Amino acid sequence: NIITQGPTKALTGRVAMLATSDDEYGWNIAGAGPITSNLGFRASGNFDKFRGNVRNLFNGDKVSGYETLSLKGKLVWDPTATLNLTAQVGYIDGQTTIGRPFIRVSPNARLRGVAANTPAVFAPGITFTDANQSVVNNINSGTDYQDFATSLRASLDLGSATLMSITAYDKFKQFDILDQDESAIASLDNRQFGTFRTKAVSQEFRLISPGADRFRYTLGLFYSNLELTRDFTRGPFFSQARWFATNGTKQYASFGQLEYDLLEGTTLIGGVRAGRGEIDYTFRDIANGGAFFSGADSKTFQTYKAGIQQRVAPDVMTFLTYATGFKGQAYDIGTG
Repeated sequence: NIITQGPTKALTGRVAMLATSDDEYGWNIAGAGPITSNLGFRASGNFDKFRGNVRNLFNGDKVSGYETLSLKGKLVWDPTATLNLTAQVGYIDGQTTIGRPFIRVSPNARLRGVAANTPAVFAPGITFTDANQSVVNNINSGTDYQDFATSLRASLDLGSATLMSITAYDKFKQFDILDQDESAIASLDNRQFGTFRTKAVSQEFRLISPGADRFRYTLGLFYSNLELTRDFTRGPFFSQARWFATNGTKQYASFGQLEYDLLEGTTLIGGVRAGRGEIDYTFRDIANGGAFFSGADSKTFQTYKAGIQQRVAPDVMTFLTYATGFKGQAYDIGTG
């Protein structure tokens, strides 16, 4: 688990600002503290913007930059002495721009093999050297994306063990666009663009023994469902493509790990994970008369782990572990 900072016992906060000589600036702000005696919060925000270090001579814009706004919040509640609830939410809104300067171009180069498209035509004003920081594109390539994520972690102390539930949800969307011919020639204005979306849900249950026991265990169940969609367009002058696809992945798994302190400082470890993965896809080739393809598959798996660890000193440990792994199935969906 990756556990971020939680609320503080007293109200705290910080503010920081950033500015650089190459046009990057930003800020971040964070605050934490108690709301009631058993409810606390932590909230933070971050903004960062860099215009870029490449100049698009076609429109005068700076590119190869980024802009990101990130907001996060956390609530921690102890409604009883044995129950803890932690809720988190996060939002990201960002964009990037792309510029790929040419540093080596032959004087005999002709874009797309057209005799009239000399370097002076497809890259006017560009000097092809290692120091080149300019491009000539009739659109600014880049991405525009948003992500929303939330989770709820519940922990119940049963005395002899702790029962834990972790629920998570994430939704992501990204639009991307690329000046594929990387020039400002109107007759070769070939672009590719599309939107990529993901939606993910996961649920995990764990039963965990007290950490101070000589014999310790973790038992669990896991479920996840990931849905992806992608629409893609490229053209209109060459390498035309237009399609829409979906891709789904589900996983069901159970797992367990045992630890036993054979001697003081010597621990034996064993674990197993068993599950089932399911995948599916659809692909509609709009540019090819709407041709439709689909498929699905599934596979079960088991992985194992065995090891021994020896604590030599309070801050020194040696260990030997043997473990197996599993690579899930996947469909490769895309355009050449």
